[in-house]
Amino acid sequence: MEPLKESDYVVPADIAGHPAWFRLEGQRTYYSSNAAKYQTHYRRIKIALITLAAVIPVLVFIPGDPSRFVVAAAGVAIAVLEGWLLLNQYGPLWVKYRTTAESLKRERWLLLSGAGDYKDQPNDARMRLLAERVEALLAEEHQAWTEAQKKALEELAKTKEWVEKQAAEKKAGAADAAAGAAGAAGAAGSAAAPAEDAPADGPTADAPVDAPVGHPVDTADPAAVPATDTAADAAADQRPPVTSTTVPVQ
Repeated sequence: MEPLKESDYVVPADIAGHPAWFRLEGQRTYYSSNAAKYQTHYRRIKIALITLAAVIPVLVFIPGDPSRFVVAAAGVAIAVLEGWLLLNQYGPLWVKYRTTAESLKRERWLLLSGAGDYKDQPNDARMRLLAERVEALLAEEHQAWTEAQKKALEELAKTKEWVEKQAAEKKAGAADAAAGAAGAAGAAGSAAAPAEDAPADGPTADAPVDAPVGHPVDTADPAAVPATDTAADAAADQRPPVTSTTVPVQ
């Protein structure tokens, strides 16, 4: 003889027709099915995260530019999946929903068995007690869900602030680097400008002609001035033209 299944049990009519029973069955089914769904989502995302984290070190050793893009894409995927888990709270909700579903199932079987607080009570008293127990469990779960959502939003806000801070620091660093490069270029231009205005090497028109080594030149003696003027210039100065002048070295 095969053992009886849960679905084989026939709920008495005085219990099955009560609103507290409908509330119990509806909420138990809801929490049980959603707990299974959240468990599936959580495990799949975690498997993907573990796989990506294990593949990244291997991709680093692959030569070529495509590997860098693959590593970057894997890093982005990890960040997105972690954010998705944090936002939807699949792991915590899976545990909370399963706990609530099992607590509702416990009240169900205590009621049907006439055990625990339902023992030796008339049907109306038992159903009122069931309604109170079910609503207490649901209120506790709703409070836990609210706290979990608040915590998730706080974590997301902290993550957003951290990302904005990092972006601002990078922007400020880039601006400082650009300002430093501009300052260095300006300083280099200022240092090169005097060199362009400096006079060329050699004597200018106003500079005196160097005398031969060892003898100073007496500018008062026309004979001692080196011959640089032409005959026309000498005639204009009313002095005989000087064809050449050699200062002997003593």
